[in-house]
Amino acid sequence: MSQSRQLAAIMFTDIAGYTALMGKDEQKAIELLKINRELQKSNIEKYRGRWIKEMGDGVLASFSTVTDAVMCAGAIHKAAENIPDLKLRIGIHLGEVVFENNDVFGDGVNIASRLQALAPVGGIFVSEVIYKNVINKKEISSEFIREEILKNVSASVKIYEVKVESFSGYKSDPENNPNRYDNFLIGKKKRIFIWISVLLIFGILIYYFLLYKTKPVTQELKQDNIEKTIAVLPFVNMSNDPQQEYFSDGLSEELINMFTKIPGLKVIGRTSSFAFKGKNEDLRTIGQKLGVEYLLEGSVRKSGNKIRITTQLIKVDEGTHLWSETFDKEMTDIFKVQDQISSSVSGALRLTILASDKPLHQTNVNTDAYNDFLQGKYYYETNGPNGNLNAMKYFKEAIAKDSTFSLPWTYLSMIIWRGTTNAGQPEFKEAKEASLRALQLDPSSGIATINIAEFLDNEYDFQNALEKIEQALKLEPENPYVLRNAGRFYTLLGRKEESIKLCKKAMEIDPIQTTSLFYLIRAYYYAEYYNEAYDLGKNYDKSELLNLDLVTTNLIIQLSSQEESRKIIERFPVSLFQLYGNTIINFKSGKKKESNELLNQFIKKYPEEEYVISVAYARLDMNDKAIDWLEKAYKSGSRDLTYINVDPAFKGIRNNVRFQKLLQLMNFPK
Repeated sequence: MSQSRQLAAIMFTDIAGYTALMGKDEQKAIELLKINRELQKSNIEKYRGRWIKEMGDGVLASFSTVTDAVMCAGAIHKAAENIPDLKLRIGIHLGEVVFENNDVFGDGVNIASRLQALAPVGGIFVSEVIYKNVINKKEISSEFIREEILKNVSASVKIYEVKVESFSGYKSDPENNPNRYDNFLIGKKKRIFIWISVLLIFGILIYYFLLYKTKPVTQELKQDNIEKTIAVLPFVNMSNDPQQEYFSDGLSEELINMFTKIPGLKVIGRTSSFAFKGKNEDLRTIGQKLGVEYLLEGSVRKSGNKIRITTQLIKVDEGTHLWSETFDKEMTDIFKVQDQISSSVSGALRLTILASDKPLHQTNVNTDAYNDFLQGKYYYETNGPNGNLNAMKYFKEAIAKDSTFSLPWTYLSMIIWRGTTNAGQPEFKEAKEASLRALQLDPSSGIATINIAEFLDNEYDFQNALEKIEQALKLEPENPYVLRNAGRFYTLLGRKEESIKLCKKAMEIDPIQTTSLFYLIRAYYYAEYYNEAYDLGKNYDKSELLNLDLVTTNLIIQLSSQEESRKIIERFPVSLFQLYGNTIINFKSGKKKESNELLNQFIKKYPEEEYVISVAYARLDMNDKAIDWLEKAYKSGSRDLTYINVDPAFKGIRNNVRFQKLLQLMNFPK
């Protein structure tokens, strides 16, 4: 294995909006990727850089001089100006890295990746060390942006934006650079180096041959680049104190979240994995039910500040152990243990966690704050009596102990947001501020990013919400929370095939999580695939649809007889949608007087439900009244109004001047 440690300028590039383009026009996206590849390869070669690899729509390259890296980035942006849809973000950092075979590792790679993710479209973000190396270059201008803590980076990083003002007169000169790594061997020295490399490779091959001969379990593992599937079962609480359950559950969930960020690893979501908690089922049976090749299980014993964590990785079809280990540590070492487990599992599955990949978790966190966060998350997930109140209490305590810890801000925001109905409420503002704080502390979090998109679309700021959605999908493309919320957002934009695809993928990863199901039913309904929506709900609950809301009530009325609809709706607990449903059923039955009376009751009892009232009026063919209530919903900032552009209830008034004016005010993206 050829390995060398060198100082190098690392450049990351990324195509902005590529995910959306792929969903809209796959062939065009593939062609754009080819153009981007050729454009970048030629410029990297021109500025004496080293093409490391291509990751989806991103490119990783290294340079022996800082100026070459910046000039190359400028040349790439300039060349991309004349290519439609090729909008790039670029990040550059100088640091000591390890070159191993055809890859590169180290903090330098990680920081460059983080800078690229923060850079604006068409911009180049660099670290302070890059800035200091180019400050006196007449071809390059620079501007300080801000100082920020980057995820998985211990110290804060000063961020600068650089621009290449001129290319005339600049020539790359690697001979004057003491840190160059290419062309350093010539003639006899080069031949000696090649022979040594060949002998080393030959020796490694013999070693692995002998190793696999003595270890038949690992011998049968598949080669890299084939997606592996794994589920993390809830770790067993072995402490004498049952109150420590939160810690074992929290550790399991943290590992799930970490694994979702490992390329080539498909991870079953928390809800589905935790469905087997406390059940004494055979591991092979569990693996088959979850549809995975591997299971990670373990136990936790926590006593004061001491923890013992035992883990084992199991190959489902054989029931054999690929890896197991016991960790006896202090609580302060919890993040190191998590890293060791993820690295060991990745190694056993022949997957590589690269420094250039998204960091797996935030590690510079106060351990007492982390402990409080896990307790809050336990209450957040269990939803027992006073669950939200207890969760909020622990999240606030975690923040008080470490205000730089992103996760408690994220979940505190979610809890507060749950209690709001529109963007005008003080609680909505409080929740949004907490979410913005979470994203500021951890810009690489897909969950924090997509939560901001949720707030933006509630404020009818759809264009900025769309950008956050695309960014979240790029940050965590296998996270079911990100996938299902992105699917919900594409639904209200009318991008029906994309919304269905994302919701389906979220359900594949976490099939027992019902939110993904609800969003998929809505995606089908608003795409006017009514039978698919209805059948999907009935497949998950053999009696009827899972719950009664505006969409499911309309589906029941639309696809059942009037008498059957009435019977189905009455089976559910009393709710506003029963009253809504009976209003529509009476109207369809010709009982207009009874229908109007029920609608008046509905308005008197639920005047804050402006959107549902407007849908009811539209279903009763009272179009002016429907628009009156839509305008009221707009003034109050109703969250439900975001579906106005795709709701089939408004088909009959879509060309109405007032309705069109309202759509213009909503300012949906084209």
